[in-house]
Amino acid sequence: MIEAGGGSIINISSAGGLRCVLRASAYCSSKAGLIVLTRHVQVYYGRQGIRSNVVGPGSVRTEMSDINMDRIAEARNLDRERAYRLSVPDQPLGRPAMPIEIAPLCACLASDESSFMTGAVLTIDGGSTMLDAGMTAMIR
Repeated sequence: MIEAGGGSIINISSAGGLRCVLRASAYCSSKAGLIVLTRHVQVYYGRQGIRSNVVGPGSVRTEMSDINMDRIAEARNLDRERAYRLSVPDQPLGRPAMPIEIAPLCACLASDESSFMTGAVLTIDGGSTMLDAGMTAMIR
């Protein structure tokens, strides 16, 4: 990238890199570490034309997520769709994303349309990181 005069690095982290998730401390720590690593890349290589940004998706429907939802569904005697709905109870959009909803953001970051964007953490999570889960639980 340096020899080519620059480029764009897009790291896929997670909304879990911005908050704590019960029983997922290693996962959240690794995603937070990726955010900081991305910013360090920018600090060290920005003047050489290299941009680096982070995309932080929330819940996304993937084959891996389907397997996890099937486990939850079986344990709770539900179907997969109901398990997915239960996994995002307080998310404003009320559903997980589809991968095709994440891809355009990545394409934009790879393009010249984002030529002045670097070191950013862009959440694409249906609004889930903006909620205070504790307060939401208290007013139910």
